[in-house]
Formats: sequence, C-alpha cells, structure tokens
Amino acid sequence: MSATSHRTLVMFGELSGFEDASRVVIVTTMWDTLIHNTAAKKREDAFKLEYWDVLMHHGATIARFLGVKEQESTWKIINNVINIGTQRTGLQFQHERVDQKIPLQQTSANKTLTAPVSILPTLVAKQKMTKTHELTTQDSGSSSTPNR
Repeated sequence: MSATSHRTLVMFGELSGFEDASRVVIVTTMWDTLIHNTAAKKREDAFKLEYWDVLMHHGATIARFLGVKEQESTWKIINNVINIGTQRTGLQFQHERVDQKIPLQQTSANKTLTAPVSILPTLVAKQKMTKTHELTTQDSGSSSTPNR
C-alpha cells in the first residue's frame, strides 16, 4: 500500500472513529483479472493484518468484488451494505469539535494530516491501543450503560 493510501486509511479512522466501524465494508477489486489468485490472497491477508485490522476488530467487513460478470458477488456486496442498518452515532471528528470543543489543530484528524509519513505506523499503533482501551472500558461498564 502506498504512503498516500495508508495516510488516507489512517485519516479515515481518525475522522470517523470506530463506533460505527461495523458499518464499513472494504471492497477489494480486480479479482476477475487474475489467472492465479494465490499471490492476491496473500496480499489481501497481509492488508488485513497490517492495515485493516483495527477496522476489522471493530466490526468492519471485507468483501471481494469479482467483476461485473460475477453478479452474485455484486449483489452480495450491495445486500451487505443495505443490511448494515441506519442507526448512526456521529463521527469522531464531530465529537471532538462539537461535544468536546477541541480546537481544529488539536483534533486526531489534524494530527494525522500534518504528521510526517514516517510516523504513520506509530499513529496506527496508538489507534489500536486507544480503541482497545475504550472497548475494554465500555465492556466493563456495560451493565450500567444504556443501549448503544
């Protein structure tokens, strides 16, 4: 994955947060152009471990678009998106700016946008630790928490 694509993915996580990650579908493409898909499967597995693991941990799903000739895969992806639901909790960026009144320069999204590419892995590791801590805290207090 290029540095720009990686930054975009990290930025997506910082803008949206992970409360609605179960509403995210990452669709991989070009499967219809492969003769042998062993290398592509290995690359997809590497992306799952290296780039998509935080989103997947929070409920995002991965789908393969097998090409326009494979209508079954197309409808499977469309039905997956339709069936996700409509309940929304708001973006992390909205919570930071509106609810917490954090200045734009101090938001997670701005920190990611202005960070050098070399520290993106550090930001991803921080995302993982922060989000795991948030989930642990939510789970331990879930008996007194109303429906989310």
